[in-house]
Amino acid sequence: MNMDLKNKIISVIGLGKTGIATANFLSLRGAKVSIMDSKSHDHLSELASQLFPDVKAVYKNCEPHPDSEMVVISPGVDIESSFLKRSRQKGVEIISEIELASRFNSASLIGITGTNGKSTCTSLIGEILKEGGINVTVGGNLGTPFISLLDQEQVEYRVLEISSFQMEATHSFHPKIAIVLNITPDHLDRHKSFEQYAGLKEKIYANQTKKDFLILNQDDPSAHSLGKNCPAKKIRFSVESPLEYGVYVQNGKIFASIDEFEGEIFALSALSRGLLWQVENVLPALATALLLGIPLESIQKVLGSFTGLEHRLEWVCNRDGVDFINDSKGTNVGSVCKSLNTFDR
Repeated sequence: MNMDLKNKIISVIGLGKTGIATANFLSLRGAKVSIMDSKSHDHLSELASQLFPDVKAVYKNCEPHPDSEMVVISPGVDIESSFLKRSRQKGVEIISEIELASRFNSASLIGITGTNGKSTCTSLIGEILKEGGINVTVGGNLGTPFISLLDQEQVEYRVLEISSFQMEATHSFHPKIAIVLNITPDHLDRHKSFEQYAGLKEKIYANQTKKDFLILNQDDPSAHSLGKNCPAKKIRFSVESPLEYGVYVQNGKIFASIDEFEGEIFALSALSRGLLWQVENVLPALATALLLGIPLESIQKVLGSFTGLEHRLEWVCNRDGVDFINDSKGTNVGSVCKSLNTFDR
């Protein structure tokens, strides 16, 4: 669903990476764009230099332009913010960057959400698909904003990490494959309750149809019961027990039973050091690869060579028989507990 943006008055809230990408995308399509931020020009001058010349920047004020026909909020902006009240009262549409990008996207989408492990799973899926010969780009909450991917080369798939913040003002996001890794309490200063936070995670599959796929963590109490009213085909993954349909770990090996594929995929001991303690994030990536028909040899090649991401259960060194692990991206209790539970010593 493309939109006619010519001469449309649009306010973008948040002069960060996503906000700048959004403002420039809108400007390129003829919209009259203003971008607002609560910080001063001195704090944002380097970022502001990336804006197209016809984008108007407003500092120390997040109030949208009074004549705005649409407001696009960055992930860090709470949709319930008081400075959006007047726009809401006037009936102005308030959407997220993810929603805007969804309206212009033409590629199939793979969306990954969850409290922990999103970035690793997203990156791994991208690498496996590339190795398997699929034209793909990776972004979203990880690296490149979704909106920026649209002005890059045409691809078959876009693999997107999606946060709860990004889902707040999203209505038409429709991934062909949606993945919910896990759900534990996080960002409750923003979302007020765990129920509200979990509800935002569920939005990732809200528009799926029976032609789509929903991949869920069988071991996670909050994630495994999701999707009861979703028509998409469900695929489960588990590190704790075998599954009749899905991807699972048994006797130190990864197995899968998905459509035409049934059998062993890889031994845990042969995983690259970057994945050795990330098995729970590996399994949904494998389910995705099998659904898309990636050859087993391509999957195995990436599993043995993937370097992992910085600060995410990143092996640093071994001194006197002690492994030192950098997990500084583990910024909530659930993440720390999950990381500690991956070690066998």
